[in-house]
Amino acid sequence: MTRTVAGTKCPGFTLVEVVVVLTILGVVAAVTTPSLARMLRGGADGVAHEIVSVYGTAREAAATRGAPASVVLELATGAFWVVISATPVADTVRQGRLRIAHEIRLTGGHRGWVVTTFDPLGRSRGSPLFVSEGQDVHEIAADPWTAAVSVQRR
Repeated sequence: MTRTVAGTKCPGFTLVEVVVVLTILGVVAAVTTPSLARMLRGGADGVAHEIVSVYGTAREAAATRGAPASVVLELATGAFWVVISATPVADTVRQGRLRIAHEIRLTGGHRGWVVTTFDPLGRSRGSPLFVSEGQDVHEIAADPWTAAVSVQRR
């Protein structure tokens, strides 16, 4: 901005412009800080959202490929695989390991594994998965009729 003082042009910003910009920055920081802190903390909330993302990959793969897609999760290590199982040899769509801190526990499923399958018609089957950190417990489940994945705080 340019302002005129005693007939000369001086480059710079007025006090009002600076206050408005600082106010906007303060509002943006206040709104984004809680979600950013939760994401960086990587606690039970972060792990739960990461699992929901993996489930979303499986739902999308089932719908686009026209074949059932399963999420296979090993509870002890947090290793997961998203596989299409309609072919003689399973096709791995995504695999990885959840970022799990020492104080976070994964429970549910059967014998240390949770398997949730999504079919191309929008249905799912599988057992719920629990992510706990102290008293903070999240239940992650896919609705059997709509395959919508929900996270419930217990």
